[in-house]
Amino acid sequence: MGLRLENVTIAYGNNIVLKDIDLAFKIGKVNAIIGATGSGKTTLMAVLAMFQSPTKGKVLIEEDKKIGFVFEFPDKQFFCRTVKEELKYGLKEKTNQKKINDGLKMVGLDDSYLERNPFHLSNGEKRKVALAAVLIANPDILILDEPTVGLDRNSKNHLIRVIKILKQKFNKTIIIVSQDIDFVYSFVDQVFILHNKKLVQYGDKIAVLSDSNQLKKYQLTPPKIVELTQKINASKNLKLNYRDDINDLLKDMYRHAK
Repeated sequence: MGLRLENVTIAYGNNIVLKDIDLAFKIGKVNAIIGATGSGKTTLMAVLAMFQSPTKGKVLIEEDKKIGFVFEFPDKQFFCRTVKEELKYGLKEKTNQKKINDGLKMVGLDDSYLERNPFHLSNGEKRKVALAAVLIANPDILILDEPTVGLDRNSKNHLIRVIKILKQKFNKTIIIVSQDIDFVYSFVDQVFILHNKKLVQYGDKIAVLSDSNQLKKYQLTPPKIVELTQKINASKNLKLNYRDDINDLLKDMYRHAK
């Protein structure tokens, strides 16, 4: 089962912010929740992270599954005055230095950060420390809220590698709430679209994110590589498959040109 919502509605008086949400995340898959501003993403994320109780409906999670959550604004996650203490905060074995070093290494930082104040780091560094702190606790389900804000291209690529390792090697279930469609398209398995407080579409990422007309209906822009593929197919009268890697697309173009 993993994590599932059944008929979840969130309302504040007469103000409905999520309505009749039914969805399920498969174990060991990477999932993206996308939608225009005001679609209900933030509230849905709070429900999934167990910060918000439904007005109606149920949140069902498989027994003994632990949820880890990385905030959009990492400062909200920090309690301590050094990175080392922050990383030790969620550990039962407070002196496990290897886990601390491994957590930093996984997110692309080294032990020179251990004595630094997490509140004084750059936004990108804060995000990496926040992610390391959650990974050290070894959650079964990892929720990332707008994880690419403040990250440069190299840091985004590193984050993608980390997520792929968590999925392939450790069978983690990962949920990403993001407006960065190009980022999520490059590696997620499933996409869920929110619009006007409702879940309006979900499924395989290529099927969902290659439907340009539907995306525009929901005030979303298709991934750049999807738009490029569609332009090439239209201008060259080809039927190139949709790819999530530009190098694979270029190889397809080369094969058709031979």
